Amino acid sequence: MRAWGLIACWAVALGAGCNQVLGLDEPAGDDDGDDERDAQVSDGPADRDMDGVPDVDDVCPDASDPGQHDEDGDGLGDRCDRCPHLAQESDLDGDEDDVPDACDPYPATSGGRLRWSGFHVAEELDEWRADGGEGVVEWSNDEVTLTPLLDGEVRFLRGEDDSGRVSTRTRVIASLGLGAPNAGGTARRAVGAITNVSSSGLDLFLCQLETDLPITQVRLQEYRIASGVAATIATSVTGDALPMGDVILELDLGADDEQTTTRGAFCQVRAGAASHALPRATVVDLPPGEAGLRTVGVPLRVRWAAIIDHP
Repeated sequence: MRAWGLIACWAVALGAGCNQVLGLDEPAGDDDGDDERDAQVSDGPADRDMDGVPDVDDVCPDASDPGQHDEDGDGLGDRCDRCPHLAQESDLDGDEDDVPDACDPYPATSGGRLRWSGFHVAEELDEWRADGGEGVVEWSNDEVTLTPLLDGEVRFLRGEDDSGRVSTRTRVIASLGLGAPNAGGTARRAVGAITNVSSSGLDLFLCQLETDLPITQVRLQEYRIASGVAATIATSVTGDALPMGDVILELDLGADDEQTTTRGAFCQVRAGAASHALPRATVVDLPPGEAGLRTVGVPLRVRWAAIIDHP
């Protein structure tokens, strides 16, 4: 069990070992044993990553993944797909920043970075932290479940890595499954993506689906919160209930394209065939910080999350 303040995380730690023999000479006269081992290896199909899946059938033959995870279904496994959340025909990377053009917000400007979590192993939680209120965070079966208490808030955030790069332009995209909102308590229920979260937690951008109990309408809302004071950037009524199925939520800070100098915040949600988006609105920068997800009073399953830092 791992505790994050008032939030507990139960995780199964998985490990794997590999034995290698490097440069060891066999004693003279033992060629027969060597030949026998070679014959045993050659009898079976090639499996370079030794994950039990033959190379001819392996979606990622050079990285071990017995589960053969391929989130976007493009035939390239998540372990070796540089756009694992987006099916792409090519890995073309015009600006050579290791983010293919297909999922690069600015494909002609180098310096971007994509950090993707498929939560196929518990160790991926080490790159995230949870805080912000009362609730439980659990990992199981290739997803993370955020379960806030009655009126509790859970934030699930990913910060900077060892590269030392800091970005103020961030895109958060996540595949979510929403549960039934907790009944009772205060009225507000919300699920959203957040970015540029300061160490104090009082400065951030927020894109969220929200409703007030009893549920009469759902809003797609975008906020800039500075020094704890929320200012609405844009809002739109999307329907009469929170979608309980799969939802893709996206918050982007940046310009519409590389030729546009005016930056802004863009917020959208896709639920099945329905799509709701707020127009990009000009915003004032906040200092760089962490990015991730937030839920208030709504159980939330996170299937995958992609964070793209803009140059």
